[in-house]
Amino acid sequence: MAAVDEAQFLDDGIVSVANDLADRGVRVIVAGTDMDFRGEPFGPMPQLLAIAERVDKLHPYASRAATLRLGTSGSSTESRHPQTDPPSK
Repeated sequence: MAAVDEAQFLDDGIVSVANDLADRGVRVIVAGTDMDFRGEPFGPMPQLLAIAERVDKLHPYASRAATLRLGTSGSSTESRHPQTDPPSK
């Protein structure tokens, strides 16, 4: 078995590596964020999702209070700049 985390930060070479391993009978598990904070495809994830035999898409949990306060369900990422954006409460 081969496992890769944070695959969105890798280059497109991970697609070939994952394919080659799978062709050799190795079980390949890849984890990563599929979209960036703008909602656009992130790194090689679209290609990996396209060739995957199985995809489990998970969403983070956000409490109802956090959802009401922040206006989000926790299903997207956010970009913050430490100099100009205050921390989330």
